[in-house]
Amino acid sequence: MGSFYDLFFTTNAGYPFSFSELRGKKVLVGNTASACGYTPQYASLEALYARFSREELEIIAFPSDDFGGQEPGSDPEIATFCAAHFGIHFPLMTKSHVTGPEANAVFRWLAASATAARLDPAVTWNFQKFAIGPSGQLEQIFAPGTDPLDPVLEAWLTRRLLA
Repeated sequence: MGSFYDLFFTTNAGYPFSFSELRGKKVLVGNTASACGYTPQYASLEALYARFSREELEIIAFPSDDFGGQEPGSDPEIATFCAAHFGIHFPLMTKSHVTGPEANAVFRWLAASATAARLDPAVTWNFQKFAIGPSGQLEQIFAPGTDPLDPVLEAWLTRRLLA
């Protein structure tokens, strides 16, 4: 399975992103879509990022069209949408699959880690969130409907920040 820090991906702007840069940080990984009922969560993710980024939080968004065709845009269109509507500053990756045999390497790692941690590995819809602790271990999974500013998610984050 390898380490979370062995992973890499390409940003929406076409640059390589090495997860080794995340060592020691709290990381929230999520699959996103621009035309989903949960799309307003981008605003909450940005608010969370602005609030905690100085405390070593990273949020990484993986746009995907795997659920209901709700991310039909190209990478440039997705970036423009996210900037214009939500002003996001956290890393946005290239559009990719997060489920099935074509799932990208990051989501395959998340599924394997969830299974090992006895968590449900299924990505059930857009805006599912995976909480990675500072040691690079998957610690918790938050359902798509869990707003990033929900007290349960913030409690996980705060525990990690104070630990």
